[in-house]
Amino acid sequence: MKKELKEGKITLVDTNARREYFESNPMPTIPSTEVAQMMDIEHSKLLRKISGINKDFTEAKIGLSDYWIESEYTDRSGKTNKCYEVTKKGCEFLAHKTTGTKGNLFTAKYMDKFEEMENIIRSYVPQLSEKEKLQLSILNGNDTERMDSLKRYEVLLEEEISAPLLETIDNQDVVIDTIIPDDKLYAVGDVGRILRSYTKEMGFQKIFDYLRNNKILISDKGTQKHNSPYYNYTDYFMMKPNKKRNDEDYYKPYFTGKGLKWFLKRLAREGILAKEDIEKVENDIVNNANKKEN
Repeated sequence: MKKELKEGKITLVDTNARREYFESNPMPTIPSTEVAQMMDIEHSKLLRKISGINKDFTEAKIGLSDYWIESEYTDRSGKTNKCYEVTKKGCEFLAHKTTGTKGNLFTAKYMDKFEEMENIIRSYVPQLSEKEKLQLSILNGNDTERMDSLKRYEVLLEEEISAPLLETIDNQDVVIDTIIPDDKLYAVGDVGRILRSYTKEMGFQKIFDYLRNNKILISDKGTQKHNSPYYNYTDYFMMKPNKKRNDEDYYKPYFTGKGLKWFLKRLAREGILAKEDIEKVENDIVNNANKKEN
């Protein structure tokens, strides 16, 4: 016996096929034949009920696939019959339509079944990447989990875009002597002000624009994530609390010593900062940091 895929309809005829289905489809389902048994009704009656619901959903432009997917199964005589693969959301909807003892028993049975299937998914697909876990959460989580996972997924995609650029720049060597201590922090805005004396492409606002446009710092105005570093650059920055805005903590980005040296090299590689000016810039930055400490 095997799983067949025809015109977008899924045919699942044995346990192995269902396991294969779970591995390639992160949303587990229960065949309507089994749902009918759980509800203690004839399968034909359940099909008529779903057909009626489909008409209402279609008129209201509600997606059916969130609730069930049209499918088929082969009975003992070899005949192919219509059925549905019912999602957890679909079972929840049917449970709301079923009152009394039958409804209570059905709810308990389908919840146990989905827990069992989710355990199968975890055992057969044990090594999921963070990206895959977020995809599962977007598909199967509640509204809050979906929104949180979607935001993290978007950040992850942006990090993937910026990673090759980071690798390329780090592999291009610019050898300079440096006086930047590794154990101090340097406010990004202050660095921008000092660089303004050496290049028109930098300044207090321009340095932030550069870092955000190049996907080094996150642009998410109005949130605490705004101007914080993307994952690939966390070694180069430190966030420190500053004065409060609207009674909320406000964090400012600072270059670490390692990050500042990396940033100045990057500007030199890109031709934004002349190599012969790097030592002067470093002196100005270090002197400014020392003055602030005193």
